[in-house]
Amino acid sequence: MIRHNPWIATLIAILLPLNLLVVGCIEKAPSSRELPPIKRIAVWDMEDLSIDEQPYKDFGRLFSDEILKVLASYRDVEIVDREQLIRVLEELNLGSSQLADEAARLQLGKLAGANLMIFGSYQFIAGNWRIDLRLVDVETGRILETATRNFINGDLNYILSQINGATRELLSSV
Repeated sequence: MIRHNPWIATLIAILLPLNLLVVGCIEKAPSSRELPPIKRIAVWDMEDLSIDEQPYKDFGRLFSDEILKVLASYRDVEIVDREQLIRVLEELNLGSSQLADEAARLQLGKLAGANLMIFGSYQFIAGNWRIDLRLVDVETGRILETATRNFINGDLNYILSQINGATRELLSSV
């Protein structure tokens, strides 16, 4: 037969709520920086890495505009306008050679109010296309997500649809 000890029952009645209070006050260390509910995203013009002549040479801005079009369809995304980036660039008197460094571009995005940036590149080699996009945390420089598309030839609408899909893939994780 088990005897009930009133002291143990009283001690449990006092310590259990106290334990729950203490445990509830302990913050879990974040495994990564949490993004705000509204993501402010800046988009850098896509870089042309093609080595051959190709039909869409220097279309980086057009391809980046497709990314912006996709971003505009998300309610939890604010787009940091390209003009904001240019204003900050002019205020800092930075030249294009200084912007070859991704860290400098991240700093520029941060100063323009972005918390995320999308960088990308495209290649056309011997009839084959490759599209690469990266979503980068401006604060830490950490790449949060990447998306790649490889395909053989295609008209401009098909290329834009591939960029559209890759952008949606990037955003699916944040």
